[in-house]
Amino acid sequence: MRLWTVRDGFVIDGFNARSDDSDEIEGGSAMWYCDKCGGLIEDPKQGWVQWVSYYNAEGRPTGRDLQLVHKTRECRFNSAVEFAKDGGHVYDMGLDHFLRWPDGLMELLFLASEGELPLESVLEMIKRLHIPNYEAARPFFEEAKREGVIEPNMGPGYYFQSDLEAIISWARKSGRIGNEWFTPSELHPGWPDSRHGKGVDR
Repeated sequence: MRLWTVRDGFVIDGFNARSDDSDEIEGGSAMWYCDKCGGLIEDPKQGWVQWVSYYNAEGRPTGRDLQLVHKTRECRFNSAVEFAKDGGHVYDMGLDHFLRWPDGLMELLFLASEGELPLESVLEMIKRLHIPNYEAARPFFEEAKREGVIEPNMGPGYYFQSDLEAIISWARKSGRIGNEWFTPSELHPGWPDSRHGKGVDR
């Protein structure tokens, strides 16, 4: 399986191998959007994955509001506010933890299997953290489809790499995002496009 290593904010080609004392973080993106302020999280150590767990009317543990935010107080959940809503407790862990391969992905899959958090929210977080190009293209999915940039062959929220790269290229050319977002094929000419979907010329 081909992986991408995030080091100092850049995606570096890599494979499923690293020493235990390595500080390399493997994931699908080099930057992420904060769910609270909308700004960029440019370093995995600046990010925080968190959610709230409470007991529902049947007395079962239930999770809500899985989010990726800056580690700052302004963006994180306010524990007192969340507790006042439904007695919920905030659970969180550093973004860099969930990016470590393969354990970070396995923990997210475990969260999905437990059924405490809504499955779709966990799947979306997995895609954001572990699918190359997904996070950069994510804000523009619907607009890109309306504009004819892509004609996706899978259900909503699931896209081939060629679609994601086409969206990023279109978003940059149209000024929707800057050059801070890049794709694996731009860094690595041999990166294999899946060639599914319509895509656009770059």
